[in-house]
Amino acid sequence: MQGFLGNHWGAKTAALILAILLWLYVLTDKPYEDTLAVPFRSERIEDVPDGLVVANPLPDAVTVRFKGTGRQLLRLRYSNVNVVLRVTGNRIGKRSYRLSASDVRIPLGLEVEAMEVVSPLSVEIDLDRLLEKKVLVQADITIKTAPGYTKVGPIGLDPDSVLVRGPRRFVKRVRVVTLKPLKLDEVSKDVHRLVRVVFPSGENVVCIPEQVRVSSDIQAINEQWIGDVLIHLTHAPRGAKLDPPTVDVKVRGGLDQLKSLSMDAIRAYMDYRAVALEEEQNPQPVFILPPGIMLLEWRPQTFRIAAR
Repeated sequence: MQGFLGNHWGAKTAALILAILLWLYVLTDKPYEDTLAVPFRSERIEDVPDGLVVANPLPDAVTVRFKGTGRQLLRLRYSNVNVVLRVTGNRIGKRSYRLSASDVRIPLGLEVEAMEVVSPLSVEIDLDRLLEKKVLVQADITIKTAPGYTKVGPIGLDPDSVLVRGPRRFVKRVRVVTLKPLKLDEVSKDVHRLVRVVFPSGENVVCIPEQVRVSSDIQAINEQWIGDVLIHLTHAPRGAKLDPPTVDVKVRGGLDQLKSLSMDAIRAYMDYRAVALEEEQNPQPVFILPPGIMLLEWRPQTFRIAAR
């Protein structure tokens, strides 16, 4: 007997599983009632008049009592069942709508009946004028470069403005929108990132587009001498000249940036009074350099006013 049981344990296990499946089939084929939280979303509100928009928060879900077989009710839980509400009237303001089983949309193929709405029994809809306007984007971005690299120029935003769309009561207050904070460390190559826009507060307020491309030019640091930068003499009488009239400068910046840097991009100024009238000891030029370029040194260090 023991040998018989030991030799047929596989068949007995299969028979047990089959019996359980048959029992579950019979069990799930019986009629039941069940309550289910059905998602209720603003996009499921139909017939909103053109130029108006829902301006108040809505319940996340509506509890509905359903009737059907156990198998069908189980399928219902994983279906796209939802509640649809139709707006009547075209006036700005609040209006209460009573919910009923007829507002429940059951996907095709499911033999389930919505019996009643359990809660909430009604929903308040507050309509407001739809407003759209373009606003600038503000970025909260920190980029720290790796040793030997530098950030060249300002951080780029594409686009630098977005369309804000929603109820007038909220959109009219918006002046700028911000991006989600972005912090990057040890950066050694150009930055190109899509960063999400932080939507302004208020129901049904959206931004178009929802993402902005952030870019930054990262270059290896280099040093270079630029020769024959002309010094402009200020407050000088006619005919006065500076000797020497030019200066060589050593600058630091991004490798590609320095390759295209010319002497005309650097402005140097000297005050005639400081040189000719000796108002300062060993007066030096004042330099204006392109953004991202650092002045290290210059030569010569001594200047005089040439004879007329």
